[in-house]
Amino acid sequence: MIKKTSDSFKRYIPQLIIGPMLKMIEAVFDLLIPLFMKSIIDLSRNAMMGLSPLYGMNAISRGISSFLLLFGNWVESPTLNYALIGGTFILLMGILGFLTTMITQYVAAKTAINCGCDIRDALYRKILSLGKQDRENFGNSKLLTILNSDTYQVQQGVLIFIRLIVRAPFLILGALVFSFLLNWKIGLIFLTIIPLIAFVIFGIMKKSSERYLFIQGRLDDLSTKTSDSLQGAKVIRAFSTQEREEKNFNKKADAYYEEALGVQKLNAWINPLTFSIISLATCFVVLCTVGIGVVFGTILGAITGFFGGWVDEILMRLNDALSAFPSILLALIFISLLGPGRNNIILALGILFIPSYARIVRSEIIRYKELEFVKSA
Repeated sequence: MIKKTSDSFKRYIPQLIIGPMLKMIEAVFDLLIPLFMKSIIDLSRNAMMGLSPLYGMNAISRGISSFLLLFGNWVESPTLNYALIGGTFILLMGILGFLTTMITQYVAAKTAINCGCDIRDALYRKILSLGKQDRENFGNSKLLTILNSDTYQVQQGVLIFIRLIVRAPFLILGALVFSFLLNWKIGLIFLTIIPLIAFVIFGIMKKSSERYLFIQGRLDDLSTKTSDSLQGAKVIRAFSTQEREEKNFNKKADAYYEEALGVQKLNAWINPLTFSIISLATCFVVLCTVGIGVVFGTILGAITGFFGGWVDEILMRLNDALSAFPSILLALIFISLLGPGRNNIILALGILFIPSYARIVRSEIIRYKELEFVKSA
């Protein structure tokens, strides 16, 4: 017979080990897929520029690209060939990841249900073995809460343990390591947001766990009220207090509902806050790109709009020439001229924003320059 909750876990040690290991395989695929995509893009870029296939790659991209090059040429077009070979491996990793996920979900669900059943059965036997005085000391409502709600929480804990105990930390640490290997500056940004994310998650979890104990008390009160009403139904009808008892029950039910809903709302903030932190870090990098276009586009538009004449003609024709090229092709040309690297990519993408901002600023400068109060000044 189970005497402690841990005794139930000992029965399913193989499942508690195999499940997280399968989740680790899925996490490995999740980390490899973006690296394969980067290698495909790098190979295609070098092929379009007529460069060596492994030119300008770091150690990770070079290793993955060398692996893809082992499979030869499936089609004549190099870019399409790299996309087909890399896409095939990405598809295979997606399928294998899906299969491991389904197996892990099955193992986690079955293990969690079995643990919950074992604990619930042991608790029920223990409750039956208690004397009348002991049951009264605990209270029927408390015993019902332990038997139903608390065992369900343990069951959910086993489920989450198998699904996330390895996958979540492995993904975070793996992403951090790869970011430093690919670009240490991006890695520093990622390293900065990890403590913020951990603070949000653990802070909310700590707060919700404290409120959960209060909710359990509300549930005990509701169970007690329900039990008393059922046992004293005849007395309630005899004294015509149905309406008062119904109001008291609804009051306790509403109190439990509000507390439970409040905890769920608190937990619901975890995903939005973590995604907001990640999005802000991403926006920081993006703003560096857009900022180049805004600054230089504003300067160029202001010069052309203010001076006009041949200055406007020359600069705007250059601006139109930049706008005439497809954006992705123009970015690849700049990257090939500037060389690989995060800073050069940001600079190349920032140059693409210059024509649009220059034209907007130029039109506004010309509009205000033609106003009467400007001319009179």
